[in-house]
Order: sequence, then C-alpha cells, then structure tokens
Amino acid sequence: MIEFPPAITERIRQGKIDVCQIQFINLEMVREHAGDRWISLRNKVFNIGEFFISKRMDDRDVVLRCKDGFIVVFYDSSPPPPVERAEDVSLQLNEFFIGEAAFQHLKISCRHLKLDQSEITAFLASQGASLSGLTGNSEKTLSSPAAPGFLSNAEVIFEPVWDSTREAVTTNMALARGVCPETGIRLTGRQLCIGEHERRNMADYDLFVLRATISELGKLFSDHRRAAFSIPIHLQTMLQRDARMEYFSQLREASETMRKLLFFYVEGIAPGTPVSQAEDVFGSLRPLVSGAMAKLGFGVTELSMLDYCKPQLVGWELPGNSAGNELPAIQHSRICGLVRAANARKLKTFLTGVSSMEALRECASIGITFLAGKAIGPSQTFACPPYPMSWPELEEQAPHVL
Repeated sequence: MIEFPPAITERIRQGKIDVCQIQFINLEMVREHAGDRWISLRNKVFNIGEFFISKRMDDRDVVLRCKDGFIVVFYDSSPPPPVERAEDVSLQLNEFFIGEAAFQHLKISCRHLKLDQSEITAFLASQGASLSGLTGNSEKTLSSPAAPGFLSNAEVIFEPVWDSTREAVTTNMALARGVCPETGIRLTGRQLCIGEHERRNMADYDLFVLRATISELGKLFSDHRRAAFSIPIHLQTMLQRDARMEYFSQLREASETMRKLLFFYVEGIAPGTPVSQAEDVFGSLRPLVSGAMAKLGFGVTELSMLDYCKPQLVGWELPGNSAGNELPAIQHSRICGLVRAANARKLKTFLTGVSSMEALRECASIGITFLAGKAIGPSQTFACPPYPMSWPELEEQAPHVL
C-alpha cells in the first residue's frame, strides 16, 4: 500500500491531478542479453532512474517505483510544467544509456495524464503500485503507520550498503528524512529528533523507521524477493520502559523469517555509558533478529565495554566529506585506530556517510568492510535485493550520483 502525504491526498480529493509515467521499454530484451548480470543491470537502471527523477522534481512531488519504471504524482502544475519536467528526465535517461552495450535495446518513454481520485487508484494498481489514504480507510497497519507530529512530512529511505570484500551491495540501511516545518530545511536521520521532546522523539523515530522497514520487507516477500536491512535503534529508546515494550511488540509482529533479514545498529552508546545498559540492549535484540551492531561516536576506539555486548560489527558516521575530497589526515588516522581495535576483538567494521570515491578507496584500503553513503549510490524510497557492484561499476556511476 502506498500512502501519499496529506497535502497531495487533499489535492487528489479536490479534482484531477498531473501524473506522468516514465517507462523503461525493452527490459525483457535487456534481461535476455544480460544473463547472470541481470539483477545488477536491473538495479542500475532503476537506481539511476530514480536519481535523475529526484533531481528534477519538487520535494512535494511523489515518485513511485512500478513494475517497469516510475510514476510521478505532481503536487501542482507550477512552471516548468510537469510534462516538460518528465520529458526532460526521459531525454536525459535515453542519452545516459546511449553507448552502453548492455543497454543497447533500452528505451525510455514518457506520457502525461490528468487523473481524478478513482482513476489514479485504478492506474496505480494496474502498474503494480497501490494507494491508501484516498478511500476513507482509517485502519492503521504496519504498511501505513501514523507518524507523530515531528515526522508528519517524513519518509523512510534506504541507502545501499556495500561490502568491500565481496564487492556487492548486500544491505539496505533504513533512515528517515523530512523537512523542518519552521525552516523548510531538509533533515535526515536523527536531525529530525532535535527539539523540546528529543528523548521521546528518539523512540518515535525508531518506531517509525521499524514499521516502514517491515512494510517494505513485506512488499518484497509478496513479490517473492528478499533483502536485508540495517535499522537504527537508540539506547534511549530501550531505556524507556513504555517505548521499549511498544518497540518489541511491533518487532514481534514480523514473522521469524522476516526478522532473520533484520540487523540493528545501536546508537547513543557514549563513553561512560554503563556496561549493563548496553549489554541489556544487545542481549534483548540478539534472540529476535539476525544481528546487532554498535554505532559509536566518530573517533571512539575504546571498545572494551563491547566485550560484554558481543556485537557483530562496530563503526561510525563519517564527518562531512565532500565529493572529490580525500580523507583529512586526522580522520585517516582515527579510522586506522578503529580497524586495529576491532581486529583485536575479531569484529568487522562499518562506516556511513562516505560521500567521495577518494574517501571510499581509502576506507576500503584501511580495512573497513561495510560502507554506505553517496559514493555507493543514491538513497531510495524502496529497497533492493543484494546485487554485485564492482569497483569499475562504482567508478562508472560516480559522476552521476556524486
């Protein structure tokens, strides 16, 4: 089920709305010629497609992935007109794929429609998408959770996580992004939680991301596909009794088969955190999901407290690193220290926020196993099953995603 933001839902109720379909033609021919590379090539087509679309659409527009392309539901008809924006995307994508032998048969078409409430519901269903929130159905499910106020205009996105040893995208890292209603600034992750009720916001954020991730996993299962996810959980959420009970209640609603595809990265473990608190969180998660990781503050290499928690991985968020930049010497040194400390405990390492190819090469050469950030690929509103991604492929896509 797809649930539109309230603003677009209201506009659809008021009358016809602009909709454009951007369709990949001859995907079956690409598949026939791709052989074992089909999954990787298919993911590349959709990843690049969403990137081009997101760059040319308004933040209030909604982009839906469908069985053979994308559908864009426009918030309004402000210049440039929706049809021109969609046709520009179609032209740019056709130009992008020209010259690549693997995509010699691929064409991208575009069509513009004006649809009312009943027409858009039927159209999305016919294209492999579905819609909730337009028919007066107020039932709340995992697939359409009610967001707390500070997340009312937020959505959950998924960042590809790359395994440097296997040269493959293996996991989808879930996080939320939204727009601050006071400033209009786009915020991502825990930035959304800052405010008067930050402690409670942390718990609401965690629950919001969990529900959306399980919903996405359910869609994959219904399509006979599988994907792994890494999900944030803050230490403070687990220290609030009511929030902890609600969180685990929601988690147990997912089947055991689904939960085997979930990995949690525990945030908020700071120097001085009582070992008993951290140990309790990891101990509670371990029987329910596939694994748990410790996400520490950048530069923290004292890992002795994790001896009792037994995480599978330990890592950091990399401070701002702009495209084209190598790591500052101090960051390089600290990452080396993390790898040494983790190796001493036989822990694998991860870094998020890697936003340049230069930083990616350095981190991989130092020994970081899992990496996420713009250097790997754009965040998406849908998750992808695992697919190979070699160094040459990363280099090839870099000019288009950085």
